[in-house]
Amino acid sequence: MAQAIQALIPLATSPTAAEDLVKRALETPDMYVFSDMLRSEQLMGNLAQAPDGAGYGQLLRIFAAGTWADYKAIDGLPALTAGQAYKLRQLTLASLAAETHVLPYATLLGALDLAAVTELEDLVIKAIYANLISAKLDTKNQQLHATPKLGRGLTDSKTLDDLCAVLDRWIANVEGVIGDLGAQQTAVRDRASSHARDAAEYNAEVERINKLIAARPETSTPGPSSGRDGSSLLTKLIAESRKGERAGSSSDSMDIDDDAVTDSATKKRKYVTRARPEAP
Repeated sequence: MAQAIQALIPLATSPTAAEDLVKRALETPDMYVFSDMLRSEQLMGNLAQAPDGAGYGQLLRIFAAGTWADYKAIDGLPALTAGQAYKLRQLTLASLAAETHVLPYATLLGALDLAAVTELEDLVIKAIYANLISAKLDTKNQQLHATPKLGRGLTDSKTLDDLCAVLDRWIANVEGVIGDLGAQQTAVRDRASSHARDAAEYNAEVERINKLIAARPETSTPGPSSGRDGSSLLTKLIAESRKGERAGSSSDSMDIDDDAVTDSATKKRKYVTRARPEAP
């Protein structure tokens, strides 16, 4: 039925036809989107010339994105039929679900101008079947947990400035996330570079040790079983290097001592030779 109404938009070529089409659209149970009608310059132009065109034009905007409270706040609007009133309450419920996902029954009863909880629950169930909301009734806590499934348009109550403010906040949040991701990416690259330098230094040290091994013909080349990760070989080479340094230092000291002893013995022999008396 909703598609049939939309198909009639180009045929609303007179004020009477435009007003009649708007009335039928507001009454049709399965028609919840009115943006095509609002965008039709022909329809809206003819509607403005109808006797009650101004009122029905305002009603069309309320049904497109307004609420029951918006309707009640404006005096002089055309009276709603039972079907139109029920639909506007359903659309209001979708708008409330878009603002907050947990709605107390008391809040809903006031916003929808309903007197009984049973009326509210019937409205919610039919809105779920109409695919306007996804909801769960919490009768114990007298709450409705709901999320909207219908995107509604813009009206004077929700101006472009409000929409721009929401988009600005979203952009700021996205930029913050991008900045955090960039910082994390830089940190990962720095760690990768550091690991690459460490690996290069390690490989250079391994190559140097292999050259030392190759330069020692008296030492058999170790096989794969010689220690884990070459740690035993590296420890042995370091120990031998230190031992060689200590041995060299000790050898120098011994050479000095031997020279001193030799010099002292020579002087002593000379002294003894001069002091020996001549034989008779």
